[in-house]
Amino acid sequence: MSIEVPADPPAEAPSAKQVPHERTYHGDTVTDEYAWLADKDDPDTIAYLKAENAYTEAVTAGLAPLQDQIFAEIKARTQESDLSVPVRKGDWWQYARTVEGQQYTVHCRRAVRPGEVIPPLAEDGQPLDGE
Repeated sequence: MSIEVPADPPAEAPSAKQVPHERTYHGDTVTDEYAWLADKDDPDTIAYLKAENAYTEAVTAGLAPLQDQIFAEIKARTQESDLSVPVRKGDWWQYARTVEGQQYTVHCRRAVRPGEVIPPLAEDGQPLDGE
């Protein structure tokens, strides 16, 4: 696979303005020229971040096929449906499941059955009975 370099990449990355902002803690004064970037609603902050994102997109445009290839490889090696090893806490087995197509882990518990000392297991992240 060959990586294409953009024919006309931007000359240089955007530069954030410097606005001195002093803070004093425990008698020590610190000057932070980039404190203004902490205000996520400031139009200057939003404009600067958009300029940075546009620059990054332009410079890395030739990497899109490689990014797609790496993503596909990672996805192919990832088991999306899975179950963590249940841990006994008192009268409960506690564990987490991942389900294919869902973005978040499902945190679960199931009551320990009489005489049960070995953690229950399920295949492919399926719910355990009594979950």
